[in-house]
Amino acid sequence: MIKTFQSSILAVAMGIGAIVNIPSAMGQGLPDDFGGTDGFEVEIDSGQGGLDWSRYIGGTVGAVTADGDTISRQLAALQLDINLPATDTVKTVISVDFADFENTYTQELRPEVIRNGNLEGLDEERETTVSDSFVDFREAYVQWEPTDFATLTLGRQNLVWGQFEFLSPVGFLLPFRGTNTSPRPGRADFSYAQDAANLALFPTSNSELQLIHVPQMRIDPSVEENLKSYSQNRYCDRLANDEFDCPAGFAFPDAADSDMSALRFTHYGERLTLAVTALDGTLFQFDPVQDATLVASDDGQGYRFDDDNGLFYGDLETVTFEFAYILSPRLTLKGEFTTFETLEAVNLGEVENLLRTGDDLSREERLAQEIVRGNQGKPYITHDDSFISIGFDYSGDKWFGHLQIINFETEPSSAIDQELDRIENEGFDDDDDGDVFPVFFIGRRLGDEDDGFVGGGATAFFNAYGAGLFGGWRFNESMEIGGFIGSVIDV
Repeated sequence: MIKTFQSSILAVAMGIGAIVNIPSAMGQGLPDDFGGTDGFEVEIDSGQGGLDWSRYIGGTVGAVTADGDTISRQLAALQLDINLPATDTVKTVISVDFADFENTYTQELRPEVIRNGNLEGLDEERETTVSDSFVDFREAYVQWEPTDFATLTLGRQNLVWGQFEFLSPVGFLLPFRGTNTSPRPGRADFSYAQDAANLALFPTSNSELQLIHVPQMRIDPSVEENLKSYSQNRYCDRLANDEFDCPAGFAFPDAADSDMSALRFTHYGERLTLAVTALDGTLFQFDPVQDATLVASDDGQGYRFDDDNGLFYGDLETVTFEFAYILSPRLTLKGEFTTFETLEAVNLGEVENLLRTGDDLSREERLAQEIVRGNQGKPYITHDDSFISIGFDYSGDKWFGHLQIINFETEPSSAIDQELDRIENEGFDDDDDGDVFPVFFIGRRLGDEDDGFVGGGATAFFNAYGAGLFGGWRFNESMEIGGFIGSVIDV
């Protein structure tokens, strides 16, 4: 569970890129509240005559290549932004992604399995390559502002939650985008847009109430292929030609079968911002688990799965909290907190006889019998997880920086889940119970007009460590070149 989550986060974070940004003009009457390109406004001489489409069409073209112990990533993408002429009350935004990617994931056996003789004869290292090309509407929405007290947005839009730009515990609950090539990425760039109805009400001048419904959820194709890869390696037999022979009941879940509803309230004070979000949906950041019941085979030898409905993602029901407090004109304190429930599949391995008794039962036999006896035959464990983060943002005349500490905790939800977790990890170093890890970067703006920027940062997540350098320069209103070089080590 943690390994896939870790790989997905690092796949977003790592890369070497060269990006040319052709910014779209956001010079319409309404603010860009729902993300999109943070472009530079283009000055147009009205005396030229005709329609200058550079006001409405822009985009980003880029490439990313990255190598790591766990992940290797190649990505080429073109993002085309079209902002149609707006009226006083209506704004229309269209953004299209053209992307080609190839991700390679390396999985290694736990050292304890090798020390114990690798009785199942598993490969000590398994490499899986996932590649695809796609064209996708990143955003396509209409925003209507009939009064000063309400705004209705319909269509594909970024749901930008949380206070932290890179890894927000609140934003983590939503599907993230794995095909970003922006030279100055923020929350909107890491968010994967959803087809939603978003009603924003403004009961006072400094408060906002959002009611959001997504009838069919979406996840990034590169992230979905990552999840599929891990699921196939877990539940299917890998053939010599790298194809998979999966059980008859194996079926990967479709994100479109899930919906989401959210209620979000934000108070914008002079120095203090507070937000509370109640969310009911599906959690896509962790591996799906098997919707089946473990029973003994008809002859009592081994086991089989009954009522096998394929794989499914865990439900998400949570209330999150976040704040930002301006300590000074240059320094802001931020914090977020969220809790949620996750499901983790158990590794049964070989079970000779599910009904066998005695003191010499193997770990797999004891685990299987405990699942049948106490867990209603469900081959997964329920965990209670929490994400807590606190950090500082600094923005001076030239220097800027960010320091964030994140505490992630996970523990079995019930006594039976604790017992299953104890049996499964018996004899293994269980490092999946949580961690505290930092996110840090510092940078400096360059030039008299702050046209350039350069900096570096580092982070750690469980046994993975990453660091990188970034920089860029805006040559004119129509072009910016930026890049990032980084490395991730899994120890």
